[in-house]
Amino acid sequence: MTDNRSRKPDETAKQPLDVVHIVLAGPVEPEDTNGMKFSLVCVDSFTNITSVYFIKQKSDAVQAFKQYLADISPYGKVKTVRSDQGGEFISKEFSSLLVENKIKHEKTAPYSPLQNGKAERTWRSLFEMSRCLLLQSGLPKTLWTYVSMTAAYIRNRHSKCQKGREVKFLKNPQLSQGDTGFTVLPSDQVYDKDKTETKEKEKAQGSQTSQNVPEREEKKEIQGREIELDPNI
Repeated sequence: MTDNRSRKPDETAKQPLDVVHIVLAGPVEPEDTNGMKFSLVCVDSFTNITSVYFIKQKSDAVQAFKQYLADISPYGKVKTVRSDQGGEFISKEFSSLLVENKIKHEKTAPYSPLQNGKAERTWRSLFEMSRCLLLQSGLPKTLWTYVSMTAAYIRNRHSKCQKGREVKFLKNPQLSQGDTGFTVLPSDQVYDKDKTETKEKEKAQGSQTSQNVPEREEKKEIQGREIELDPNI
């Protein structure tokens, strides 16, 4: 049987968004502070740019992919999507989404994850990077979604991901993701017993607008505009 297999490799993408590999990973234990258990990983075949979206259940994969299409729309349109034949990817809702956006769906054969190896290997790399970041930082495991986004951020800016090609997806952020920083709370939200101005030190998620900073003690997120990074930590 193995002698009859095709040795001809698949045609590679010739420009960004020609082929996007997707995979749904999880469930991950423990769930994060927002109850997320699964992650949808989207990898552009041409540039290797990776996007990660976190969901609470598998049925939310359609909404996560809709968000990916919206996020990537300024840079072009996805032409082909390659995935396995999981129930979330062969559902009527997902198929209708692809038809509406004129996207070709390539499905791998059963028990053949190697046919979608780019997405499978990417998620494994992100997960291993995330474990290392958690161990190094000493943060609780419930923040695995934040370190996964940080791992994707680092991977997207690695020279091997860009392959020497012009990548329009990447922009210089105002803050560095994963840097240790402080969020300045308004006076009415200060929870220090001495009622003095406090700054919570946590991992800041970089953005050009507001920042989401996990608050460790109360297990919730604090969103704020004023984020100060500490270069000495």
